[in-house]
Amino acid sequence: MAILHEQLDFLGMTPSRWKATTGGVVRDNTKAIEVDVSTPDVETTNRTINRLVPSVSRAVHEISAKTGAQIAIFRLRVIDASNKVLIDYILDLETGTEVWSVERGVDANWYPKPAPTRARPTPTS
Repeated sequence: MAILHEQLDFLGMTPSRWKATTGGVVRDNTKAIEVDVSTPDVETTNRTINRLVPSVSRAVHEISAKTGAQIAIFRLRVIDASNKVLIDYILDLETGTEVWSVERGVDANWYPKPAPTRARPTPTS
């Protein structure tokens, strides 16, 4: 986990908790990593969130691939000064999926959205 400490950039947010768990359901040597970072408030979070999550996601993928760390799950929680979880982001490196929740007021433009669907013509009588 030392390499994660060295290479992950939380863009000025302070890591307040690191937790690593080894041993998964499928393989015994897979790892789940959880990191909580502290931020003063929603406004501060909104200034960096559009860069934070994509850069951390990319870095975790690269570190896992280059080092053979076998990270299966990476979880990032952004917590404000009143201990409210503003962002709860989970990256599953084995399935390639990401899930997240955001607190009201957090900028939601950082994550991908589905393409807009084309409206179907309405049948006329």
